[in-house]
Formats: sequence, structure tokens, C-alpha cells
Amino acid sequence: MKLFHSKFIIRGSTLVGGALLLCSCQLSAYLWVAPESRKDNLVLGISDTRHGSTKGEVSSIYVYRCADIFDRGAEGYYPPTSQAVWVAQTSHGKQGLVTNRIVYGQSQGTLETTQGPQPLDVPGCYTVMAYAEFHDDLRAATVGFRVEEDGGVRQMSEDDFREVFSRSRRATEQVAGGDGE
Repeated sequence: MKLFHSKFIIRGSTLVGGALLLCSCQLSAYLWVAPESRKDNLVLGISDTRHGSTKGEVSSIYVYRCADIFDRGAEGYYPPTSQAVWVAQTSHGKQGLVTNRIVYGQSQGTLETTQGPQPLDVPGCYTVMAYAEFHDDLRAATVGFRVEEDGGVRQMSEDDFREVFSRSRRATEQVAGGDGE
């Protein structure tokens, strides 16, 4: 009887621990650059799955130059919001914009521009961070993109995006004089 009781406690603890571990993971949302995007008409998709159609309640979006992204130690990688080239947010207490498409620089419904937009550099490198609720869960989404010489916009590969976040302050300062990064 004692052996049965011990096995039951171990199995129960394992199940509860596993469930807690799964619940503690932050759910992600996905951002992507719409194929028709250009420097003067950047369209971002956002959903709970990659290239999905489910609309979320977007509460904020921030666009930064890649050169401003680097390891700041305990402060993280992103600079202060004041360095963003565009910020749009919903006012405190208002419902977020329910959508799966965001147009750079435009206020849409309750998602109001609070900073910028600054014109995108050609060439240029940018990162985007957005927050949206899907299925009653607040989720974060990020994407990187480059503005090409011809004004076209190309989403960064995952490797290129990770590279932006692997830079130190010194490496970033050396690159900053380059191509809009």
C-alpha cells in the first residue's frame, strides 16, 4: 500500500509540475511583412499563427531602427520608446484595434499614433514589436525588415533577425554610420 501511495504522489507531482511548466510559457503572436509592402505603404500582418487570418486585439506597436537594438544588459535590447520611429497605442481603458493588418504610420480605429511616424530610410533596417490579445491571452510579436534601394520592403530571415539582437553596443556603434542600420 505504501509503494502504491508513493508512486501515486510521484506521478501526480510530475503531472502537476508539467502542467505548470506548460502554463507558464508565454504564448506568441506572429508578425510578418505583407508581400505588397513598399517604403511608402508598409503593411504588417499579425495573427496567432504564422500568416494566419485570425484577428487579434492590437494594443500597441513599436518600430525601431536596427542600429538602436543592442544588448543593454538588465534593461534588455530595445531602446526607450522615445527612440522609436513610430509608436501606436490604444488609450488606457479602451479596447484595442481588432485586426490582422496594420499599416505603418497610420492611426486605425482605437490604435492611435503617439509618436512619429518618421519616413523609412532607403536603404534601412528596422525591427517591429507589437502586443495583441488572442483568445483572451496578451501576446507579443516581433519581425524585422529591410527597405531596399528601390523602395521595396523585404522581411528579414529568422537568422538575420537574430543577428540584429546578437550585437553589442560597440558593434552597433561601428555599424551605425553605414546603411541606415
